[in-house]
Amino acid sequence: MIHKPVLIVLDNVRVAFMNAKTNNNKEVAKAIHIILILRDILNTTIIITDHTRKLTRHLLTESDLKNGSEVKSDLTDSDIFLKKSKQDVQYRIFKRSKSRHYVESDEAKLLKLNADSLWFNFLEDNIDESQQIGNETISATKENQMDLAKEI
Repeated sequence: MIHKPVLIVLDNVRVAFMNAKTNNNKEVAKAIHIILILRDILNTTIIITDHTRKLTRHLLTESDLKNGSEVKSDLTDSDIFLKKSKQDVQYRIFKRSKSRHYVESDEAKLLKLNADSLWFNFLEDNIDESQQIGNETISATKENQMDLAKEI
């Protein structure tokens, strides 16, 4: 008996397409096209995880956090960010920055990892993201980036 998947998770895009240059728009578009064909053939949902750029943990979601080609955003249905909170090791900031199927929202939500179920529980809606990331932003100066790198 063949089982049809209801969800496929590709963690992460660089591992799924190791031979593709993830900064090259044309190569990323081909990789995303393959994923979309697979989604349509299997009539399933596919989640593609990706990492943010380095030195962005203190930046708000509206900042330039994405790593690699922007084509990933253009060709997918949603961009969702799940970021660590400085308030608690189990807290995550959940923010949708783009969606084709739902009304877009600037609101961020606070989630907490449930250690028993390994799933997230909803804690709070419409949170102040800056408080959750330590209310810090780093400027683009080399000096500030070097200080942050030394801190890490």
